[in-house]
Amino acid sequence: LTGVLQDISASNRLARDLGRVNDELQAVNQLNADVLGVVGHDARAPLSLVLGHLEMLQETWAGATEEDRLARIDRARAAAQRLSGLLEDILAMASFESGTIATRPILVPLHEVVVDALASVPGGADVDVRRHGDPTGVVDPFHLRQMVTNLVSNALRYGAAPVVVTITDEGDSVRIAVADHG
Repeated sequence: LTGVLQDISASNRLARDLGRVNDELQAVNQLNADVLGVVGHDARAPLSLVLGHLEMLQETWAGATEEDRLARIDRARAAAQRLSGLLEDILAMASFESGTIATRPILVPLHEVVVDALASVPGGADVDVRRHGDPTGVVDPFHLRQMVTNLVSNALRYGAAPVVVTITDEGDSVRIAVADHG
């Protein structure tokens, strides 16, 4: 009798590892497909609104009142801003995943950024915004909106009414405070 003994445990371990990696890659691919589907759906809605309002405005311009024209422009602009915010979110996630956070600081009226952030928070219309002075700051509006959105969302979710955002011009600096009564 002649026999051969071969240890295949390393090959079996490698095959199991390869199968696990393959399963993980399939899960990541499915997640990417799901994210792209959500992004496509979420981007399509505000874009359709913008295009629809602009088309209606173009068709009815001559017969529309000034008030109706301005209302359609405001609705188109609001939808375009939602789309812009979505794209900023996507770019921020991509830069965060790459290990860097890109900022684009510009001089902005901070009250406008806070009010804009509250528009995207469920229950944000019930938040009292108080400002002392006319505070402006050199900030990345996207990141400031994210911070305010997170703080206000937490205050609404885990605190108690009233929720108040105070923006105070303190000369060389500006203080933004979110307070709840929980």
